[in-house]
Amino acid sequence: MLAWYGLMSLPGILVAGPLSDVLGNKLPMALTFLLRVVLFAVILQYQSMPMFYLFALVFGFTHLVTAPLTPTLMGKLYGMRHLGTISGPVSTVHHLTGGLWAYLGGVVFDQTGSYQWAFGLSMLLALVAFLGTLLIQERHQTQSGPVS
Repeated sequence: MLAWYGLMSLPGILVAGPLSDVLGNKLPMALTFLLRVVLFAVILQYQSMPMFYLFALVFGFTHLVTAPLTPTLMGKLYGMRHLGTISGPVSTVHHLTGGLWAYLGGVVFDQTGSYQWAFGLSMLLALVAFLGTLLIQERHQTQSGPVS
């Protein structure tokens, strides 16, 4: 299932890329976080093997969507000149907290015998990410040809 989860990230990126070209980065990112909220709500409510498979496949679809959209959005918001300075710390915090959350999810399971609290908090954090993304004021850029 882990392999299918990872494989599903490819269609997610292939859908999000062209969508971001048309709609900007904000909307595909927001939809990704909203889909995650729904997925966590569903897995909290319905816990069965088929639902686990569906959760893993659809969550895999969303897994890497924000990875390419975040730095391009930062470039639009703050300029390409500052992209490394801004995206470096963002990426570092993202990976450190992701690793910490994987550990804390295990601690939650060890203490409670269930992942309910971890999924619930993940749902809440995805909701915060969704709402926060809606607050972004993305500047739409027109595509122009080469300068003559």
